[in-house]
Amino acid sequence: MAIICLIIIIITLIWKKLIEMRLNEAERDLLKHLSDDSFQHGWHRIVMAPRTPLTNDHIGEPPPYVY
Repeated sequence: MAIICLIIIIITLIWKKLIEMRLNEAERDLLKHLSDDSFQHGWHRIVMAPRTPLTNDHIGEPPPYVY
């Protein structure tokens, strides 16, 4: 019984150390991205919406801008 408890404690300590290492790495990456002025986050990227042409419009052209 004591051997099983010792093994569980060792596995728990190793797992805790692994989680701490991953958190430190993620925090280091976050600080690096925050300090980089030219970095753009994934939610900040421009995504072009697909255009569906109508029967009277040219294929792929947007409708004219109305003032």
